[in-house]
Amino acid sequence: MRSHRRYTEEEKRVLLNTVARAQEQSEQPLSWILSELGLTPSVYYEWLRRTEEGGLTDHVVVPRSPLSAQPEEVDATVAYAKAHPRDGCRRLTWMMVDEDVAYLAPSTVYRILNRHDLLYRWKRPEPGQGRRVPEATYPNEVWHIDLMYLWVRGRWYFLVTILDSYSRYIVHWELTLSMRADEVAEIIATALERVPGKKPRIVRDNGSQFVAREWRESMRYFEVEEIPIRARHPQSNGRIERYHHSSLQYLRPVDYYVGNPGALLADRKRKLKEAAVRRREVNRCRPEVTLVNGAAELGRSERGAEATAEAIN
Repeated sequence: MRSHRRYTEEEKRVLLNTVARAQEQSEQPLSWILSELGLTPSVYYEWLRRTEEGGLTDHVVVPRSPLSAQPEEVDATVAYAKAHPRDGCRRLTWMMVDEDVAYLAPSTVYRILNRHDLLYRWKRPEPGQGRRVPEATYPNEVWHIDLMYLWVRGRWYFLVTILDSYSRYIVHWELTLSMRADEVAEIIATALERVPGKKPRIVRDNGSQFVAREWRESMRYFEVEEIPIRARHPQSNGRIERYHHSSLQYLRPVDYYVGNPGALLADRKRKLKEAAVRRREVNRCRPEVTLVNGAAELGRSERGAEATAEAIN
């Protein structure tokens, strides 16, 4: 029996019957039998008392988080996700905020989509595609390289960044006018020349510039190993993706072109803050949730209670 495990009524009856049979068929004391089953005497006698009273079903009161998503917000999120099957969780979050559909945090949207089996609506990469990114144990053992769009003084550039996996230090970066393979190969060569004698493994995605002849020649010249990540799985290169904020804000090029990106981010924060205030007021007036053998584990965090409360509304 696991500690903090919440058992169903049927499971409790099975355990009580097991204890009774063990007492009849062995000469072991009750304390030894309970110890072997992982039951404490207090729990055992409590179950016996409740059996005599006619019920072993648990009734658990789960405190409702003041920021729990409202049922209409959950429904709107599910409907919006179904209408945009090609967009991921975080992108959907900010799209819904911008379009005034729902004002939820990315973590809440993730839990809602996960509960409704809407997280993976495409074929996942088969195991073995790409290589597992190793954990670095010292500086210059593993580098990550990635490109991103950057609007600088009235025009678009490509920011090429090389990050040390162990320290998260930006080893080298450059702005380029294109993402041609020869330019990217020159940038990685410049970075490698700054650390003579080091041969870091290079973690990169599967972009065309990383499979071109110029890139391969540069890898051979410096005798370094490259690690391509899994296709359609940017999380494998998550350290540098996080640095580029490409997974957090989801600002589109058009947001820079026709609008003020700073104002858009400020507007998103304002909407989320106002929605949290409204949600707190609504949830303060709603009763707590009573679950009947509904919680698999005791001692859930507030976030877990929030998710459970949302699920049964």
